[in-house]
Parts: sequence; structure tokens; C-alpha cells
Amino acid sequence: MKRLFFVGVFVLCLSQAHAVECASQNGAAVSDSLVAGSLGKLNGPVSIDILLKIRGEMARISDMHPDSWIPYYYQAWLGIQTCLFTRNDKDGMMEDCLKQIEKAEKLETVDLSELYALKAYYYYALIATNSKVNGPKYYSYVFRECEKALEINSQNPRALAISYVFKKQMGSFLQAKTDDDQHELQGIMAIFDKEDKNTILPRWGKEILSYVNRK
Repeated sequence: MKRLFFVGVFVLCLSQAHAVECASQNGAAVSDSLVAGSLGKLNGPVSIDILLKIRGEMARISDMHPDSWIPYYYQAWLGIQTCLFTRNDKDGMMEDCLKQIEKAEKLETVDLSELYALKAYYYYALIATNSKVNGPKYYSYVFRECEKALEINSQNPRALAISYVFKKQMGSFLQAKTDDDQHELQGIMAIFDKEDKNTILPRWGKEILSYVNRK
């Protein structure tokens, strides 16, 4: 009887563990579905109002699913995009973006390569919104976070793109050669082209290269 009892308890524990795992998977699926629905609104013309609306939706999703790093990630990214769009850190939005990045960083499931690339973009945006004050203070932070991202995934195109663009824009200050980098640019573009676009994982960044290339 004792043996049967222990077997029964073991089976019960397995069943409970499976239920918890299923609930977790279902929760993740719901979160991913909500995120996908919000991101789908970026497929048309984008304005500041749309960016802020989607950012608010991401905040509500993260409240409902605090164990998912993706909503925190996009709260930060959408805030950074808004500040870059307006060239203004309105109402301390950049500070809140950093808070969302830090929340995501604490989660075990987070893709740290993508998060460090986003953090590099955060510092890039700080410089863009106030270059005189933030340029000397944060330019090394951009490269530091890109390096951290690439140590984890050397093929992360967002980290490669941010590093490339920043070197181009800071060329005179850094006294770096930027006139023979077409091979590097083409290599980064090729990595972007290979990415699966049918996902809620980060896929932005190619547009940054296109903008610099037009310059």
C-alpha cells in the first residue's frame, strides 16, 4: 500500500507539474498573440499617436503577463522610436524605457543578445535627442552594449547595424575610416534578409541602414 501511495503521489505531482507547464505555455501563447495583434498595427502608416497607443497596449500586456520579456522589450523600443521621431525626451520617456529594459533583463527567458542591442539603441537615442550633453557621456555605451550583444550572437543584425551606423555618424569624432565599408554594409543587409519576418521577435533595424545609405 505504501508503494502504491508513493506512486500515486508521484503521478499526482507529475500531473500538477504538467498542468503548471501547460498553463505557462497557454499564458505565453496568449501573450504572444496579444503582442502580435499590437505589432500588426505598425504595418500601415505610422504616427506618434500610433506608437504611443501600441506602447500603452504593450504595458497592459506586460501587466497581464509579467513573465514575458517581449512586452517589456517593445515598450522600450516603441518609446525609443517615439523619442527619435520627435528628437525629444518628452515626460521622461527615455528613463521609463530603461526601466522596461531592466525588467526584461531579470527574466530567465529573455534573449540577452537582443536586449543588449536594444540597450545600445537606447543610448544611441539619448545621444540623438541631446548630442552636446549626451554624446561625450554615452558614446562608449553604444559600442559596449553592441559588443555584449555580439558576444552572445555574432550574427545579431540589430547590434551590427547600430554599431555600423554609429561608426558612420561618429566617424570624424572617432577618427575612424568609413569610406571602404560597403562589404560590411552588404554583409549586415544579407543577415537581415535571411531573418524570418513571421514572428514577434525583434526584426527591426534594416531601415536604419537604408537611411544611412541614402545619406
